[in-house]
Amino acid sequence: MQHTTPAFDDFWTASELSALTRPQFVERMAAATAYESTSGSRATSGSGRIDPWARPGAPRPAEQLTGSFAEAVRARSSVRRFDDRPISDADLGRLLSVLSGPPSGRGYPSAGGLYPVRAIVLNFQADRAAGRLLQHDPDQHTLTELGGCPGWSELVEDLAGQDAETAPAAVIGLFADTDAMLAKYGERGGRFVLLEAGAMLQSLTLSAGELGLVGYPMGGAGDARMLHLAGLAGRSARFVINYAVGHPDRAG
Repeated sequence: MQHTTPAFDDFWTASELSALTRPQFVERMAAATAYESTSGSRATSGSGRIDPWARPGAPRPAEQLTGSFAEAVRARSSVRRFDDRPISDADLGRLLSVLSGPPSGRGYPSAGGLYPVRAIVLNFQADRAAGRLLQHDPDQHTLTELGGCPGWSELVEDLAGQDAETAPAAVIGLFADTDAMLAKYGERGGRFVLLEAGAMLQSLTLSAGELGLVGYPMGGAGDARMLHLAGLAGRSARFVINYAVGHPDRAG
């Protein structure tokens, strides 16, 4: 039986980025930033927009979670400045370990226990010259070296990393094989894939903080370029998001 999800496929195609479509994406973000700075993100008097979160009734203060986990969540931040230290294989393994485990015991949820999203790492040398391409197997928690990858200076345009103040030590790409998810859940399965990737991204940011690393999500990379770099071009895989990570700048 053939499973088709034309609406999700159209959404994905429409949201893909390339050298041709990225300028329009950047212009749109700049226009939105300018709008937010003048009008605010919430509705203001005379704006004509209805705030969906406006409700009648007086708000009451709510209890807050305390403890080490709450502290780790509150300490999470996006940092775009790194020093020149590489990430060791040991720390890379520890960083990715939060994405590992059997489907019945992984630290983040996946619809139907399918876990279609996996990580592939561009791991750069200390001088951010050509590095290694590594694929993570979450079931066995192993890293397979797939070959080399270009250096940061060659990739910064393709990765949309121009907002990084200095080059990261690694870029972790999240990729999804959506076939099983869409076959089981149809169009709705597309949402489940994105939710899973978001949960993985949060796990990575918390793991980085625990290891004394910093990073930020990179959402503007070219889809086709990332699939090519990962060796997934022509396969049933989609690029979702990147996470740039490295050691914090000791001088900054």
